[in-house]
Amino acid sequence: MWVILKPADLAALAAALPDDAIVLTFDVETCAAPGGDARVPGKARVIQFGCVAFSAATFPDADPIHDEDGVCVGYTFSEDTFVNPTCRIDAGSQAIHRITDAQVRGAPTIAEL
Repeated sequence: MWVILKPADLAALAAALPDDAIVLTFDVETCAAPGGDARVPGKARVIQFGCVAFSAATFPDADPIHDEDGVCVGYTFSEDTFVNPTCRIDAGSQAIHRITDAQVRGAPTIAEL
């Protein structure tokens, strides 16, 4: 599930956090192993891993977030990494996640990460 935060939401979050707090969120996209269902343990294969960090205080490689008035309300860092699932991505997963075999073929596997 994606939660989209507007600058005003981030300003409220920043005001509620201790000055040195960092909020981390993670997102994992999966496809099904051949003949499987991505919701069944052991059948899912990771195809993308995302991480987002937010803080009221700056931290390395962070980008400033500004509210509607141009005031900096905090800092964020995000990174998405494609993962080679070591199996073909089925059409259903490609349609949902918009991640194709070609995008992940040269990516590292979970074991390599």
